Formats: sequence, C-alpha cells, structure tokens
Amino acid sequence: MMAKADGIFSKLRGKVGGVVFYVVDGETYVREYVEEPKVGEPSPIQQLYRNKFGMASHFLRPLKVPVEFGFQDFRKGMRTGMNAAIGHAAKNAFYGGGVDPLQLIPAQLKVSMGPLTGARSAQVSWLDDEHVRFSWENNIGEGSARHFDQAMLVLYNAEDQRVEYVLEGSYRSKEHEDVKVLRGKEHEGKLHAYISFHHYSRRTKKRTFSDSEYLGLV
Repeated sequence: MMAKADGIFSKLRGKVGGVVFYVVDGETYVREYVEEPKVGEPSPIQQLYRNKFGMASHFLRPLKVPVEFGFQDFRKGMRTGMNAAIGHAAKNAFYGGGVDPLQLIPAQLKVSMGPLTGARSAQVSWLDDEHVRFSWENNIGEGSARHFDQAMLVLYNAEDQRVEYVLEGSYRSKEHEDVKVLRGKEHEGKLHAYISFHHYSRRTKKRTFSDSEYLGLV
C-alpha cells in the first residue's frame, strides 16, 4: 500500500517505525515496511526473468535521459520511465534462455512508446567524420502525423556506453536532422540508431510519442 506524504511527513526519508518514505520526482511517498521473507533458490523461470531484467537494465541505463523523455507518459507514482522501458525490454527484446544462450536484441528495444504515427522510410548514414544524418519522408496527414511533430534521435555505442541524442529535433516536414558525434571515426559501425516523433499539446500540457524505430548500426 503506497500513498503520497504531505505536510511535515514530506520531509521524512527512509524507514520510520513500520513505514518507509521514498522520494520520486520531488514528491514524497510512504508505504508500509514489509520485511522480505527468506526464500530458497529461485526457480529456472524466476532466474530467467532476473537475468532479462538485469541485462535490459545494464543496456538501457546509459540511455536514461532519452528513455525518461520518451517514456514520460508511463511515469506513475514510484514507477519511472526507465522502469517501463526495462519492463518492456524484458518481455519483448530477448532471444534464447533455454537451450540457446540468452541474448538481448537491440532492434526490439524501445526508447519511446506511444500512439503517435512514426517515421516513414527512415534512414541513417554518416554525413562526414563527425555527423550522422537521420532522414525520413514527410508523412504529414498520415494517421496522426502533423507538421509540428518533432524528431527524437538517439545514437548509442553499447560497447563503451557512449550516447548522443537530440530530444527536440526537426519537424517532420524538414525530413532530416544531423547529430554530432565527437571522435566519430572511433564509433563508426558501432552506433545503434533509434528514431521517433513526439508532439506537445498546449491544451493538455503533455507530449504524445510514437514508438521508436530501430534503424540498425551506423
């Protein structure tokens, strides 16, 4: 059972008596403290899910800024955008785990999720030694695609955990955006590329996102 703590209780942190106080996005929450029961060894299925969550967390943690931005609609109480992204990856982005070794599939990961129409015919390539160009076709009018939708672009070298991103990039109608990559030659062929679009509503004060699309290694 969890609740928001107000007044003098909003200043408390940690375990106090039989409850625990947490802070998430500046808000203080309280829940009953329950001592974890001692259990035996996890079952094979439990261990498999633990391994998936561990691998997904390790891969996604360096992407915290773009993931929290792209999954902001999934934040609720103590659940963060990263929590939602890791949960989605654990369910959808793995192969093997039985006879075959467990493998994480970057193409199945999402750095954003939502109902907005995504990119059409998106591509990615090196423009020069320090710039990667994302390009797409102008699909305004298709589904929920509109002129003022902005591109969110992510490049991620998982080997050295190097991340480059543009959160509020070009409008759909511009059809391209260039992302600067310092010491680009060191990362050539190692950058996982993701693209999505988002739209900010002045009426609701919220952003709507598309599911991100994986464009491969560049």
